[in-house]
Amino acid sequence: MIEKRDIIGWILIAVGLVILGISFILAYSLYNAYDYEWFIEVISAEELLKAVTNVLPALIFIVYKVVAIAIMVWIGSIITARGIDILRKS
Repeated sequence: MIEKRDIIGWILIAVGLVILGISFILAYSLYNAYDYEWFIEVISAEELLKAVTNVLPALIFIVYKVVAIAIMVWIGSIITARGIDILRKS
């Protein structure tokens, strides 16, 4: 007979894995969303300063997204670990 504790453990594992899967999909889409060839086109220091000034808001947005994805991965791994702990104890 499957106990209630086992069901909760499996549910926690499933929820954690779903959160991890969504996090990896978001990270992959964020990685593919930008064109990184503008780094190659920069030649002089003046153009580099202009490029950094123009790209700074986008970089701040990317850092914000990366931190959010990192937090999602952290939470997903904690939930998955809790589900595994529950299954081990039962």
